[in-house]
Amino acid sequence: MRGKSEALPNDNFKQDNVFIKEVLETFAGPDFEDCHWTSAVRLAREIGYSDLSVAAVSKYSGSPLWIRTSMEESWVKRYLEQRYFAVDPFITHLKSSCDAFVLDYAEAFSQTSDSKLRDFYADSLDLGYAVSHSFPSSWPVFSRHRVVTFSTKSSTGAFDASFMANHAGLLAEILVTRITQPDASMTQGVIWPLKAALSDRERELLQYLALGLKNDRIAERCGLAEVTVRKHLLSAREKLGATTREQALAIALQDGLIGF
Repeated sequence: MRGKSEALPNDNFKQDNVFIKEVLETFAGPDFEDCHWTSAVRLAREIGYSDLSVAAVSKYSGSPLWIRTSMEESWVKRYLEQRYFAVDPFITHLKSSCDAFVLDYAEAFSQTSDSKLRDFYADSLDLGYAVSHSFPSSWPVFSRHRVVTFSTKSSTGAFDASFMANHAGLLAEILVTRITQPDASMTQGVIWPLKAALSDRERELLQYLALGLKNDRIAERCGLAEVTVRKHLLSAREKLGATTREQALAIALQDGLIGF
């Protein structure tokens, strides 16, 4: 196994079947000490990309549940602070199609009038990102989509976009099943957008709801007026894309936003 941190593709690079064999061997074993994510990032760079992101998106609300990314920490912080997950073009595309998606940041910036999207593209361009290839999937969990995105920076230099996209697609098919929901031991490049969307109070009240408490008992437990409890639960329901509080509770439990 080669351990290059950066590599540009060339005509002598691995043939598809050799590459697939390497990928399958890499992810055949257990995910010891988050080695699957480390290997995924290395393979993405071996193809010629600068960064890799894998996201799980709720089919109920269309909201991203968790994201693993090798992008800079400053971008992760900005992404959450500006709530870019609400307009993320890769997630928006996933809501209408499971086809591969190519994004040219400069072109997209020039073609949109949406101020939030322009900010998203401007911040991406400031970090040097040029093009991203995204591969959506409805596998492996019925209630969630997965999307694997490979990004390249303008500083990467000349590259064969067709070659890169082909190998990225092959790798993405494996990553949708091998890069799983992060646990407490996985901290590198982990983003929880939906947890950021719900307030601490909203998660607290959903947790009490999961324990079977009614509004009046929740209000008493939290020192709130019952009408305030109803407003918080309504807000949480709307953010989760649920039509009833029972559905909101089911989504919150299914997506790991609260425990039980």
